[in-house]
This record gives sequence, structure tokens and C-alpha cells, in this order.
Amino acid sequence: MLNLRRGIATCQLEEYAKTMEQPKEEVRRLIVNPAIVTDKKLSLIYSVYRLGLAYVFSKDIEGELDKLFNQLNLQSYQEADLYTISVDVFNKFKDCNSSEFKEDITTDVRGMLSFYESAQLRIRGESILDDAFAFMETKLKTIKETLKGSLALQVKHALERSIHRGHPMAEARLYLFHFEEEISRYDSLLTLAKTHFTYLQLLQKEELKIVSIGYHQEAEWRHSGEVPSFEEYMRVGLTTSTHNFISVSAFMGMGEIVTKEAFTWYQSHPKILTASASISRLHDDVMTVEFERERGPSATSIEAYRKTYGVSEYVALEAVKTIVENAWKDINEGCLKPRVVSMDILAPIVNLTRMIDVAYKYNDGLTFPKKTLFCVSVPV
Repeated sequence: MLNLRRGIATCQLEEYAKTMEQPKEEVRRLIVNPAIVTDKKLSLIYSVYRLGLAYVFSKDIEGELDKLFNQLNLQSYQEADLYTISVDVFNKFKDCNSSEFKEDITTDVRGMLSFYESAQLRIRGESILDDAFAFMETKLKTIKETLKGSLALQVKHALERSIHRGHPMAEARLYLFHFEEEISRYDSLLTLAKTHFTYLQLLQKEELKIVSIGYHQEAEWRHSGEVPSFEEYMRVGLTTSTHNFISVSAFMGMGEIVTKEAFTWYQSHPKILTASASISRLHDDVMTVEFERERGPSATSIEAYRKTYGVSEYVALEAVKTIVENAWKDINEGCLKPRVVSMDILAPIVNLTRMIDVAYKYNDGLTFPKKTLFCVSVPV
């Protein structure tokens, strides 16, 4: 019966893949069309990205963005704005005397939102982006109730979960739901987006069956009432979470992209992979701390941290949250150029981390799957 179900799923996936071919080529032609002006080209690329389709056109998009970037003159920092900016020029938006961000930039809500999303890409040591994140988050929270229409929806969603940390599948559905009229300017893009979403939804359901396995050692700890040290918990937790197994299984079927060198890199336990696995293990514990407490004594990272460092539950919880935030910074750093491996290899790792963020943002999305977006269809 299981093999029969897998066979049916495979046939459906192949059918959807064939359906996507024509609109895919039409969208590709739009992306590389030199007749489309810069603003419209960037808007198109942004929609492609928000719909989770950037990986399909990665080389075309990178080529077009390189062309557009080379046309910009950012030698003068005074010419930079909140939309086209590098880390070095963020000081432009700070007051020279107080070193605080200028209040006048808060009049541009879309610019603030862009600034806030940009700050999500910060890595360790970029304190100005840490400041920018805190400043923009505070300001956006202050004005969110005064906004209307699509801008209000964008700000509300960004404060709940940034685009960068959202899983492409969940983000694509939300973008389709809120901006279908805007996307419909390109019929081929709308058709491709809907078909692609349904294709990924079917694929995601198969993957989630794999995600639901594991946690064997944790179950033994819970049964015995033993609480390990934090170091031991992380050592075992990263292994039994099956996160690494799922990451490497995503490489199957990627063809020549996954070279021998890529597998060698993967087996070297790079920092981005460790960071991804850490988020997978720790995010669960952060969001289920109350549930675990009600269920009785259990071995979680929170309890292990408390035992190891002799601190309160609150201090342990905040410490684990900080570890998760720093792990995201390591993931961001791992995606920067120059890279050891291509973004095609990194994408499955990053997207699996995003899926964990989506599943555990407000509750245990694997224990309570009906509360997630993975079971909701997109209108066709």
C-alpha cells in the first residue's frame, strides 16, 4: 500500500512538472527581456522571489541583477537610499551627534520595512544592523495599527516573521493570497506560481513524514527522568533530530549540481550546517517549554542549560534564544560570497531551517500540524 501511494505521488509530481514547463520559459524570457525598464524588472524579480521561484531562475536573476547593479553609481553615499544600500552606508541614517537613527526616516514606511528586512541578513559583528533591527522593529510596531491595505498586511507579517526566515512555500502562499491582483499583470507568472505551489505542497507532505521520525534518545531521557548536561544534550540532540539526514536527502535528484567536492564539504560539518541543526533542535524546545512543563519532567535544552549553569528557567530560555539568533547569523554568513559551494547546495539547508522556523514560530507545528500552513491549499 505504501509503495502504491508513493507511485501515485510520483505520477502527480511528474504531471505538475510538465505543466510548469511552458509558463516557466515565458517567465524566463520576461526576466532577461532588455526592453523592460529597471523599476519593472526589479518588481518582477521581487515577485518571483516572493513566490518561491527564485531558485528556478537563479542564473538569469543573478545575471540581470549584476547588470542593474553595474548601472548604479553608489560611490557617493549621499546618493544611496533605503532600497539600494550596502552595510557601509547605514551610518548615513544616523545622527552625527547622538549616533541614533534619524527620526525623519520613519516617514517612509516602505523604506523602513525594506531596512527592517535588510537587517535580517546581518552576521556576527555587524552591530549597526543589530541597532537598525531594534530601531525599525520598535517604529514599525508603533505605527502598524495606523496602516491600511496591503502595506498594513506587509508590516504585520514582517513583524511576525521576516521574509528571510519564512519558508518559501508558506511565504509564497501568503504572497499569492494578498497580492494576486498585482501578480496577475504577468499571466505566466501567476500560472507558474500556483502550479509550483501545488507541486511543492505534495512534495512537502512526503518530506514531513520523514521529519516526524526521531527523538529516540530524548524519549529515553523523558522515560527515566534524567536531565543531561547541555553539551551532552546538544551532542545527542543534533544526531537524533534527523536534521542532517533530511538535509543530505534533499540533495538526491539534484543531478550534476551535487559534485564529489560538495559531498566532501557536507561531510566536513561546515558551520552553516551545524547552525541549521542547532536551530532545528533548539527552536522546538523554546516554543514548547510550557507544554513540556505541563507534561512533566523532561530532558530539553532549557532544562539541560538550567542544570549545567545553575540558572532559572527564564535565564536559560533567553540564553537558548540567543544561541538560535547567533545560529541564524552563522547561516547568513555561510551564504555570503565567496562561497565554498554554490547557493544551489546551500538552499536545501537554509530552506529546511526556514521550515523549522515556520513550524515552531508560535507552537510545536509537528505535534500540532493542523496549525501550520502546510495543510492549506492555494486557490487555483
